[in-house]
Amino acid sequence: MAKEHEQHADILSKISGAIERFIEKYLKIIIICVSTLVVALAVYFSVDYVFAKKEQRANVDFGKVYLVYRAYLADRDLSDEQVSKNFDAVVEDFKLVLQNHPKSKAAQKSAFFIGNILFRLGKYEEAEQFYEKGSAGRGNYYIAYLCMQGSATCQEQLKNYDKAAKIYEDILAKFKDRFIVPTVLFNLAQVDEKLNKIDKAEDGYTKIIDDFKWSSWVEFATKRILLIKNFT
Repeated sequence: MAKEHEQHADILSKISGAIERFIEKYLKIIIICVSTLVVALAVYFSVDYVFAKKEQRANVDFGKVYLVYRAYLADRDLSDEQVSKNFDAVVEDFKLVLQNHPKSKAAQKSAFFIGNILFRLGKYEEAEQFYEKGSAGRGNYYIAYLCMQGSATCQEQLKNYDKAAKIYEDILAKFKDRFIVPTVLFNLAQVDEKLNKIDKAEDGYTKIIDDFKWSSWVEFATKRILLIKNFT
């Protein structure tokens, strides 16, 4: 028993010695690797914290302007001149959010609401420019879709139907798994009708009926197909 115990002790001693020699040999490498990992984690969490704080400040600034914008929309007693003057002031405030917080979600939302205001005032070319800025931000953010939709609508108002169709096609490619697909398909089919691409328009309406039976656009798509068949 004593001999067996000594053998076990000898084995443990050898293993312990091997570990010590390994640590001595690679101690500097181990320290460097651990230090690098600690620094990397610290940087990651620091950057994440700073980014979160920036977004928070951006959202606060955006929220202040948005509340004023909503108040102006709710006031029905203002003259057209006063409404225009108020919206001009809000546009400048939203522009400040864009300027002070570039690449933030608040900047994207500001660009979208500037586009909406300018669209409401009939300034479609200016509106389209801000919608483009909003859609150029974070691609998967829902505001990006709304801005692309706004851009397409501006092009329709300007009778640039080819450009509008291209934007709708880009939306379908970018947001193909989103619930907004039937809406975009319907809009695209409407533009195709204006471009006299009747077969393509009918295909778009048919896709809504076949693939999106849950959508409220099915009823409208069905009526459009009936109109196409009866008047072409």
